[in-house]
Amino acid sequence: MSKLNFHEYMRELEELVNIDSGTNDSEGVNRIADFFESRFRAAKFYIERFSGAGMRLGDCLVITNKPDAARYDALLVGHMDTVFPKGTAAARPFCSDGINAYGPGVADMKNGTLMIYHTLKELEALDRLSTCAILNPDEEVGSAFSTPIIVERAKRADHAYIMESASASGAHCIQRKGRTSLSLRFTGIAAHSGYVFETPGASAVTELARCVLALNELADLQKGTSVNVGVVQGGTALNIVPEHAFLQVEFRMWEAGERHRIEQAVSELISHPFNPDVRVEMVDPPRRKPPMEPSPGTLAYLERVRRIADEIGQSFEVKPRGGLSDANHIAEHTSVCVDGLGPRGDLDHGLDEYTILSSVEECFALMSALLTDLAGRK
Repeated sequence: MSKLNFHEYMRELEELVNIDSGTNDSEGVNRIADFFESRFRAAKFYIERFSGAGMRLGDCLVITNKPDAARYDALLVGHMDTVFPKGTAAARPFCSDGINAYGPGVADMKNGTLMIYHTLKELEALDRLSTCAILNPDEEVGSAFSTPIIVERAKRADHAYIMESASASGAHCIQRKGRTSLSLRFTGIAAHSGYVFETPGASAVTELARCVLALNELADLQKGTSVNVGVVQGGTALNIVPEHAFLQVEFRMWEAGERHRIEQAVSELISHPFNPDVRVEMVDPPRRKPPMEPSPGTLAYLERVRRIADEIGQSFEVKPRGGLSDANHIAEHTSVCVDGLGPRGDLDHGLDEYTILSSVEECFALMSALLTDLAGRK
């Protein structure tokens, strides 16, 4: 039976958390990549390392136990980057109170990424499986670099396991909201503010304000579609009718059809501004991430997972999440995709982010049981 070396895991988790690896800190992310590459190589795995230097990012690791496999029984995915700037690890390094472990990235998601390594290297049934693990350097900014690498492997995988933290209550995830984010630029006509009734002028800021209200109206509480205008800029001086303004807005939705409704409505706003003297333009194409919707295969597999969990004395519950992960893309390309399989944790991206220590061995036991079950079905 596979067994976790808990003390080794905790020593390594401390080492990882104490390395700054914000997405834009390519040097720090590559220190994490070096950590995993050296350990996986020592455990006789095969490594492909894709350079992110062209996008000023760290590298992406693809790790397999059978490099010539046409398909994978299991794809395991984690990310190495965090949201925290350089210097955060020194300011508040890894610590533990015996119940929880704390530190930047401890739950999002250095705990789950490290668990991929420990699960695979200790798995007694590994020789009966074809596995692929991907460690991603840019998940926190949408995985633009790594998504093509991930999707290519996801298309060849029968089961995908994403090792984001389980919730503090223990809930896992088979459903996530999708996202559409976009930027709008407003160009009006500058004028002296003292002569607005006499001099032709068109306020870009006023047009933006009306647009914000219209965008907020696109929210749908019943369908769970949310709108957040998160960035607003405009104007140069109090006595000048503003010629320029800018906003960024994010929509999140459970249903793919909502994305189409929203984008059509935004297109209408752009084409027909409230003030015809103001030009409204979209800056770059919308950035999209599809909703993670459970497939029939995932729903069927969920019942098997519950039985396996019960056999090892665990429960297995799922809860939808509004946050994004690589599972949003992966679920489109595999018949089975389960997320939130890492150790339990909470308060991601915050000062008090934590991982629950008692859940580390629970996570290892569940992942070992799931992979052993796959091997037994071959």
